[in-house]
Amino acid sequence: ASLDELSLGKIEAFIEKVNQSGRFILDHSPLLALEKLKFIVGNRPTWGALLLFAEHPPRHHLHIGRFKTPSMIIDDRQITDTLFEAVEQAMKFIVSHISVAFSFDGSLQRKERFAYPLAALREVLLNAVVHRDYGNSSDIQIKIFDDRITFFSPGTLYGGLTVEDLKTDTYQSRTRNKLIAEAFYLTNNIEKYGSGFIRIRKELREYPDVKFSIEEISGGVLVTFRLSEGLSEGLSEGLSEGLSEGL
Repeated sequence: ASLDELSLGKIEAFIEKVNQSGRFILDHSPLLALEKLKFIVGNRPTWGALLLFAEHPPRHHLHIGRFKTPSMIIDDRQITDTLFEAVEQAMKFIVSHISVAFSFDGSLQRKERFAYPLAALREVLLNAVVHRDYGNSSDIQIKIFDDRITFFSPGTLYGGLTVEDLKTDTYQSRTRNKLIAEAFYLTNNIEKYGSGFIRIRKELREYPDVKFSIEEISGGVLVTFRLSEGLSEGLSEGLSEGLSEGL
């Protein structure tokens, strides 16, 4: 690969976000900034630089769909873009396809509550994008059903980490994709020291009707957010008033 394959606009947007985050200060020269972070080595872009800043992104896809049943697809999209853009596109799709209840507390404005904690969904999405195995050609797969959302990320847990470890607040994570993780850390998208699942559990405390599970399956990691039976039925029927009282 050559430096001509990188998008100047994407690099400049990255530099601006990094400098705004306050975690690091980068030179405004795109070439110098990427060299400083080791995204460019020997005047050539690394694989991480291509995944993040390529003008024409490598073909690692994020496949996302809204399902009524496992065989009935209501909406379907394959996202092929550099990683920051893929995350934002996927979150927009998720928000547009999950239920929301509205409540009124006497003020002039109504309050909305999504069926799932959006911060937890975003955290799982970021984990999938940042920590997947990019040597595996499979897609990240996100499936939205009436009663659950699943995230599948190619590649098993890295560095000896286990599912049981992730259930604790003391697990030590290792980074499969160091440059990608660094980029998302510097832009304030993730924390560096493996606290993602701790934050997910914290968000879920406000959602006792949402069950969370994680497992290694089919050469990857599958994460599931599942609504309780009564709640999922109410959301699919659109009973906003009843939900707002129950929540």
